Amino acid sequence: MELNYKNLWLEKSISYSEYRKIMAQQVEAGATSGPIQNEKLSKFTHLNESRMSRLDRKLKLLPAVEERLKMVRQPQNWLVITETWCGDAAQILGVLNKMAETNDAIQMKLIFRDENIVLMENHLTKGARAIPKLICLNEDMSEILGEWGPRPRKAQETREKSMATVPKKSSAEEQKAIKEEIQITLQKWYNSDKGESTQLEMLVEIEKWQM
Repeated sequence: MELNYKNLWLEKSISYSEYRKIMAQQVEAGATSGPIQNEKLSKFTHLNESRMSRLDRKLKLLPAVEERLKMVRQPQNWLVITETWCGDAAQILGVLNKMAETNDAIQMKLIFRDENIVLMENHLTKGARAIPKLICLNEDMSEILGEWGPRPRKAQETREKSMATVPKKSSAEEQKAIKEEIQITLQKWYNSDKGESTQLEMLVEIEKWQM
């Protein structure tokens, strides 16, 4: 299905600062984004808000990445599909925001997945509604220059390797416990990586999007 990305950008998307305000309000209300509201997801949102606050304060771009970003001349509009309960998004959105802030030629806005399913269905990852997913649009938003996500390759490899250890015949409770442990492993990877893999992968993509 052909989408009007310009309308989505203007009518449905929000700035990073607006997203952070919404997230803080959800934490205060014990809520989350999306149609499913439960204690588990609200706890994820609370945890993610803390992660993002820390990254907003402490994250610094790699000098080489920052220097190259300043050289971007072709306007790019980054539309990022996300939800506040998403652990990967909590570790990635702040990095993308820092990168976009480096150059006025790059504009970034966020859009909620579950409010825009048709958009998400046009940008699946191996058939899954995986987030965050960045869609890079040209200046007038008439063309998709490329996309990236839902996570850096090394993080994806870490997750896939861990998922391969989940016994197929294990009980639902056992699978749940193993998957929760995998999420902890993945978050530890993000903490040790300090956003560097996201920066370097995105820099490669930006070079392609300039062509």
